[in-house]
Amino acid sequence: MNKYYVYGLMHPNTNQPFYIGKGKNERAQSHLLLKNDDIYNMRKRKLIEQLITDGQQIEIIYYDTGLTNDEANAEEKRLIRKYGRLDYDNNGILTNMTKGGEGGDNSQFFTEESYSKMSRPGIKNPRAKLTEEQVIEIYHSIDPMPQMVEKYNVGGGQINGIKKKVYYADITQNIQVLPGITASKCSRQILPYDIVKEIYLKEESYAYFKEKYNISYQVVRRIKQGKSNKTATKNLGPAGHVKKHRLTNSDIAEIRQSNLTSKQLAGKFGVHQETIRNIETGRTHRFFSYEY
Repeated sequence: MNKYYVYGLMHPNTNQPFYIGKGKNERAQSHLLLKNDDIYNMRKRKLIEQLITDGQQIEIIYYDTGLTNDEANAEEKRLIRKYGRLDYDNNGILTNMTKGGEGGDNSQFFTEESYSKMSRPGIKNPRAKLTEEQVIEIYHSIDPMPQMVEKYNVGGGQINGIKKKVYYADITQNIQVLPGITASKCSRQILPYDIVKEIYLKEESYAYFKEKYNISYQVVRRIKQGKSNKTATKNLGPAGHVKKHRLTNSDIAEIRQSNLTSKQLAGKFGVHQETIRNIETGRTHRFFSYEY
């Protein structure tokens, strides 16, 4: 069913678009509601807020309708190329952060490649908005994203960039602990790119990474397989092998007697859940300890 459209938010003073998007249903109108989840493109949000405060009307233009998802992606990208993006393209006028066609996927805003295309904020950058103290606060903060955006007057992308040690890296590069986990419904640990690269290249056991960074073997495996954080690792060559972990007879006895789940035991001993299940069912390690 062809239900997608491509739209533009028009600046009342220039009669030119300041944002190009693709969507369905009420997507175009949602920008004008200034929802709390619309925090990653602060340039667009602040412009909309200013125009509304000034009592100006923001017109929505529909360039094409009745499109498939692929058709809408292609048209969105074409229009963004046509008008260009501020700070990215020569004479660009759009507040778009990407080249389009992502279908609402904001993850690419937080990649090393996308950061490298912009002037990276830092204390040595004359356009830096944050002090060293504020950067360190953000890095360690566990506050919800909307709260940090409001407090520090920066976008969600910049906050994630700080936690990944990409933005303001001259301040965060020597911090040895992991960044604070931002409170949300699906909170997860953000791994700075220097740690991602170390995990990808280092030849150590799952137990080593669990002990050092308190991350599961699933996270380590996905990094080494290039399934997560791949922008940070794609040019690093082959991943370092995971060292095999020797389970002692006392380890095996503890596994068989434990009330912990197989997932918890796998994390504790740095082995796969399947290894734990095989030990528990007696398929392996019946009499001796083996290397895994």
